[in-house]
Amino acid sequence: MKFLNAFEEAKGATPYGIFLMRLVLALYWGVHWCYKVIHQGMGATEHMFVGLGYPAWFAWGDITLEVIAVICMVLGLYVRTMSLALLVILVPALEVWIPNGIWAINGGYEFPMLWIFMQIVLAILGPGAFAMKTLKRFDAPAHALR
Repeated sequence: MKFLNAFEEAKGATPYGIFLMRLVLALYWGVHWCYKVIHQGMGATEHMFVGLGYPAWFAWGDITLEVIAVICMVLGLYVRTMSLALLVILVPALEVWIPNGIWAINGGYEFPMLWIFMQIVLAILGPGAFAMKTLKRFDAPAHALR
C-alpha cells in the first residue's frame, strides 16, 4: 500500500509522461503523413480533398503543417501552439468518419475524437521534459508578463 501511495503522489515523473505523449502524437502525425504522401500518393490525397469539397492545394497545406508539427513535437518547440494549430486538420477531418458512426471498427470517429482531445490536453500541459525553449527573440520581456 505504501508503494501505491508513493506512486500516486509522485509528481517528478509528470514532465516525462508529457514528453512521452508528445512523442506518441508526433509518431501518429508522422505515420499519418506517410500514409497520405507515400502509401496513397499526393494525387489520391488531392482527389480526396477535392471530393470533400476543398481545393486540391489544401492537401499540400495539410501535409506541410503535418511535417512542421512532427518537427516541433519532437523538438518540443512551440508545442502548445502546434497542438492547437493541428485542430485545423483534425476537426474538419471528422467529416470523413462521422457517417460511419462512433466505433473505430467501422471506420467511425472514435479514434479521431481521441486524437483531438489528446492534442487539446497537450496544448494545456505544454511540452514536458526534453523540450527546446521558445526562441528568445520571439519571447515577451519578463516585465511585460507581470
